[in-house]
Amino acid sequence: MKKKFLFLMALLAVTLFALAEMTVYVYQKDGTKVEYLAANVDIIGFANVFTITFDANGGDGSMDVVKIKEGETITLPDNTFTNGSLTFAGWNTQADGIGTAYADKASATLIANLTLYAQWEAPKDTGIADGHEWVDLGLPSGTKWATMNVGATTPQGYGNYYAWGETTTKSTYNWSTYKWCNGSSTTMTKYCTESYHGIVDNKTTLDLSDDAAYINWGSSWRMPTKAELSELISASYTTLTWTTRSGVKGYKVTSKTNGNSIFLPAAGIRKGSGRNDVDSDGYYLSSLLFTGSSDIAYCLYFDSDGTYGITERCYGQSVRPVLRE
Repeated sequence: MKKKFLFLMALLAVTLFALAEMTVYVYQKDGTKVEYLAANVDIIGFANVFTITFDANGGDGSMDVVKIKEGETITLPDNTFTNGSLTFAGWNTQADGIGTAYADKASATLIANLTLYAQWEAPKDTGIADGHEWVDLGLPSGTKWATMNVGATTPQGYGNYYAWGETTTKSTYNWSTYKWCNGSSTTMTKYCTESYHGIVDNKTTLDLSDDAAYINWGSSWRMPTKAELSELISASYTTLTWTTRSGVKGYKVTSKTNGNSIFLPAAGIRKGSGRNDVDSDGYYLSSLLFTGSSDIAYCLYFDSDGTYGITERCYGQSVRPVLRE
């Protein structure tokens, strides 16, 4: 019995080897006989199979290739690409939009392979001020928010880090290097409401000369107030979605009024000479001193679980400007 089993196994191996060496032919729809090769795997029986490839055209994300038999009609899948604050405006057979246009979720019938390029347009209610883009989220206050951080070149860029009331970057962020004190949190020289923390001047709002947005971006911009940061993340006006854009984690803030959005990257915080909590936490400075303790300022502090509200003045944090109007 054992010999018979071994014989059958040997016979099977020989048969499989012979099949592997065998040339297999299939026929195209026009009747042409072609060799069936791995490179021709999309030629099935009498039908040609074509592909639709989707190109983000400057955007972010990925979409699967769609396969379709010749003459078959399908509905294009939902677009999943994003491109900063730009709005998806359909597909085109050329990147510059001068080819054949396909609307979002349009029908398509193929006679050849096809590449479709995403088309992008600026959302309504946007503009440029001093070379930087703003977007209107339809908030009750009318505040127009910048689409990126000070120092960034893309919406998902981390940008620069600033201590509260400072307008330049530096290599070390702590009380010994902080501009508005004499080396400690109890020796404040400006913006102080209690003697324990230093000289009392009762200044609680940053002067424009100490505003990182105004100084670095121009007179059209300023840092947001505490109220404006609170409004930005209010569930009454916006939806917060923890997401990833070009490999960067953060919150997409989407208006419930007009659908416009901005992205706040989780850029972390600079403490000492290091950078902490990148891709897990975000720290966005306001222009207002914390009323309970003069070594603290109001900010938008967040992680994937929620949002919070204060920070030490001396640490390096992100600045997302708003338009001065």
